[in-house]
Amino acid sequence: MALHLFHLPSLSTPTPQLHLLIGFESGLLTLLKFTQTSSFHLPSTSSSIHFPIEGKMLSESEGWELVWMEKSHRDASKSLPLREEAVGA
Repeated sequence: MALHLFHLPSLSTPTPQLHLLIGFESGLLTLLKFTQTSSFHLPSTSSSIHFPIEGKMLSESEGWELVWMEKSHRDASKSLPLREEAVGA
């Protein structure tokens, strides 16, 4: 399994959105996007990092939305090298 955590510019918000690209041993690639839910808040000390509300129970997938999923081959995805200029292509 390979993971790549990165920010992409957003058309709907002024701050970049957090994305997670996952490559599985089966050859499956999955792209997830994090979107703040009501279980998160923006502390006054930070301008762009949302934290879970203290004492609030969260599910492990809360806030993560599936953007794209593809299985184009049978080989394992062992690394996910991305170039900044290629992101979003």
